[in-house]
Parts: sequence; C-alpha cells; structure tokens
Amino acid sequence: MLQFYSMSNVRRVAKNFVALTISQLVAMGLALVLVILITRYLGSDSYGKLGVGMAVGAILTIFAPLGLDQLMIREVARDKATAAKYLGNVLVLESLLSVPCFGLIALAARIMRLPPESASILYIAGGYYILVSLGGDIKNIFQAYEKMEYIAILGTIRSVVTVAIGTAVLLLGYGIVAVTWAYFAAAALDLFLTLMVSMKRFVRPRLEIDFVFWKQKLTLALPFAILAFITATYAQVDVVILRAFQSDDAVGWYRAATALAYNFGFIPSMLASTIFPMMSRFHVSSKESLKFTVQRASKYLMVLGFPLATGIAMLAGPIITLFYGAVFSPAVPALRILAVYIPFSFLNSVLGIMLFSMDKQRLRLYIYLASTGARILLNLFFIWKLSLTGAAIAIAGSEALLFGLNYYFGLKHAPGLKLFNLALKPLAASAGMAAIIFVIKGQEIVVVIIAAVIAYFALFLALGGFDHDDRSMIKDIWRGVSGK
Repeated sequence: MLQFYSMSNVRRVAKNFVALTISQLVAMGLALVLVILITRYLGSDSYGKLGVGMAVGAILTIFAPLGLDQLMIREVARDKATAAKYLGNVLVLESLLSVPCFGLIALAARIMRLPPESASILYIAGGYYILVSLGGDIKNIFQAYEKMEYIAILGTIRSVVTVAIGTAVLLLGYGIVAVTWAYFAAAALDLFLTLMVSMKRFVRPRLEIDFVFWKQKLTLALPFAILAFITATYAQVDVVILRAFQSDDAVGWYRAATALAYNFGFIPSMLASTIFPMMSRFHVSSKESLKFTVQRASKYLMVLGFPLATGIAMLAGPIITLFYGAVFSPAVPALRILAVYIPFSFLNSVLGIMLFSMDKQRLRLYIYLASTGARILLNLFFIWKLSLTGAAIAIAGSEALLFGLNYYFGLKHAPGLKLFNLALKPLAASAGMAAIIFVIKGQEIVVVIIAAVIAYFALFLALGGFDHDDRSMIKDIWRGVSGK
C-alpha cells in the first residue's frame, strides 16, 4: 500500500507534525503551570469563574468567521492564488461580526446573572477569543501552505507570554480578572506577530468588502459555521450546565480534571491539521492514498491513546494530588472517567477531518448535531445527580457516540476502512502495562510512570506492533525531521 504514498509527503508531514508537536508540548506544559498556579494561589472558586467565562466566551464568539476560516484552508490548499483574497475578506467580515458577538455576551451575562467579577471575566474572554480567531485565520494560510513551523513558533511565543504575564500578576497579588487580561494581552501580541509573518513570508491580506465573494463562499461555508458553533457547544456545554446546577468550586474541580485529560488533545489536533491539506488533495487524486493516510494516522493515535487512558485511569488520585494538592481530591473520580474519553477523541479527530477532506461537511454537521444533543441530555441527566462526575460520564459517553457515527459513515464513504484490527496490539500492550502499574502502584508516581511507559512499548514491540509499512514510514519520518 505504501507505493501510493509519496516519500516527500511523508517527510513534509513529519516535519510539520514534529514542529507543531514540540510547540504544543511547550504550550501544554506552560498552560498546566499556569493552571497549577491559579488553583494554588486563588483556589477552585476563582478557577471555576475563569472556566465559566472561557466556556461561554468560546461558544458566543465562534460564529464570527461564519465558517470561511475552515473553508479557506481547503480552498487555498488546492489553489494558492486565492490566498490574499480569501484572507482579506475573512478578516474584514470577522471583524465586523465581532460587534454582535459582544451583544450576545452582554445578553448572556444578564441572563446568567453573573456577579461583576464573573461578568468582567466573560467580556475579556470574548475579546480574547476574537483575537485568537483573527490570528487563527492568518495561521490557516500557513496551514494551507503546509508551513506549520511558523504556527509552532508563534504558538510557543503566545504560551510563554501568557504564562509570564499570568504568573507576574499572581505573584503581585492580583486576582482572576487580571489573569484573564494576561490571556487577552498574549492573544493581541500573537495577532500582530502573525500578521507580520504573513505579510513578509506568505501573502498580504487584500482587505476588501466583496459582497459577491461573500455570497458565493458563505453558501459553501455555512455548514462549517454551524459545525463550528456545534463543536464549541459540544466542547463547552458541560461547564455551562455544571455551573447552572453546582457551585464555582465544582466547576473549578472539574476544570482541573479536564485540564489534564484534554491537554493530550494537541496530539490528534496537530496530526489532523498537518494531514488535512494533503488529504484534501488525495480526495481528488488518489482515494487509496486517502484511506491509507486515515488508517496509519488512526493506528499511531491508538498506539498513544490507549496507554494514556489506561495510565490516567489507574493513577488519577496521585496525579491530582501531585498537580493540585489534596484539596482537589473531588476531581479524582471525574479524571478516571475522562480517561475513557481520550482514545475516542483521538480517533474522532482523524475521522472527522477525513469527512471534511471528502467535502462531506454537511454530513459531519449532522453527526456533531446528534452527538451534541446527546451530550446535553446526558449532562442534564447526570450532573444534577453526580455533579462533576456526572459531567465526566456525559463527556465520555457522547465522545463514544461521536466515534461510532464517524466510523459508520466513514465506512460508507471509504469502503474497506479498517480500524478495529489495528487496535488489538495497542490494547493488548495496554493491558500488560495495567498489570505492571497494579503491581508497583505503591511506588513514587514518577517511577511508576517511567516503568509503565517502558513496559508498554516493550510489549507492543514484542507483539510486532509495527509492520513493514510502519518501519518504512518511520525511516522517512526520521529523514524528514533530520533533513537527510
């Protein structure tokens, strides 16, 4: 099957993925440092307020680009000549639409009867997401050109600035509102730097109001826009519902658990971002290469996702205590359940991007709509009974449903797509790792984690987890990363 796969494609994907992965590892580590500082300096109540503001802000500002940002990646990847016009129109349109977004934020603050501090956090969070979205529009051009190293460098700078300012305001004795301003300031700097890079290395946005272009492209982009809103709701609705039934403390404990479980989402997200332009081309030029890409990407994500889920589920207690202290022990059951979410979310990233690359955005919209409806119902049912543990059950259950739908329709549009047989060896190695953890779990957690990682990969290799195609790709990946 590898004959369908250009070595230059493998090397380009490898270079882009490694650049993004290093950047996201740095970002993840720094973000976790800031979360730990917030929870230890300000407590679960303040962290809960920040979580609610960020969640509502993310949902209410997601409509600003109206889906043109995602459509732009696909279209520019196929025709680079459209980049300047796409980018200029998207930036103008999104800037205009940010105004009604703040109207929605004001309405939400009133309906939720937020106290002044929480309302201030929500307004700042809304501005933060608008700036991030505008910067993301420009970075989409980098992605379409498959030059992910620029995204990696800029992302690292933003993370460093966020943590530096956030840490400074905490050490100076300021509260959670000042911390929220740290996010805003870093996003503003990121937008400026991203625009400068685009103008010097890629394209200068052609800022214009082209109603004919808007009308033509918005028809295509509408499913992307609706899907973006549904996806944001899907990702954040648990926090909103939890706050409606429980206290800010409960939200803080829950956000502490999700910060650990969700942080690993950068792995499938970066891989999906890296292969999306290539998959869009394969849909036109080689269906076999498209299917091969999905299967290999899914396999590698399962190789990482299954042991992560196993380790987090078994070591949730020591992990929470290590990062947040014993006062956050109510988050332990939620983290154990959220571990189940990890492998499903890994696979959903690749399967979802496959449907996008095949121009099946409407189908993906319906899939996400069904899963979001299920998540809302599950949250409403479980949260009032089980608080944050119920929210975790709803997340894991709805993510499993999303995987089932993605895989079912993926098979319909890519017959012969096989994933379950690829899961057997990672699952077997994870089971062996679980046995090792059970035997030595009384040791220091760092020792347990190192032993578990060694045991897993030793078992996986002993089971013949990597086949000839994998070994060939690994060699090409190494050449792509090393430049040889």
